[in-house]
Amino acid sequence: MAAAKARLKAAKDAIAARDWARAKTEAESVLDLDPGNYNAHVFVGRAAQRLSQLQESEEAYRTAISFNGDQPLAWQVREVISGIAGTPRVTPWVACYSLPPS
Repeated sequence: MAAAKARLKAAKDAIAARDWARAKTEAESVLDLDPGNYNAHVFVGRAAQRLSQLQESEEAYRTAISFNGDQPLAWQVREVISGIAGTPRVTPWVACYSLPPS
């Protein structure tokens, strides 16, 4: 886990430096070690977005949400990506609630 933590920090540093290709590579290396790492999926999503890989970005955010749907970041950014990519948008509150039977 120490290796995953170090690589996650490297991905975060690359994002801060706006080195999107390196950020994506580092975050993907975290996922090789820990496939369920929420932050790594969010970082892949962010880097892919900035690299104009919108489909991959949205998939990364969807995966992050599947692992931790309570965190708002992936939901918020996925909304933006969905709007850019032209895919149907689903807001968190719509996804979480259903109408009672009539």
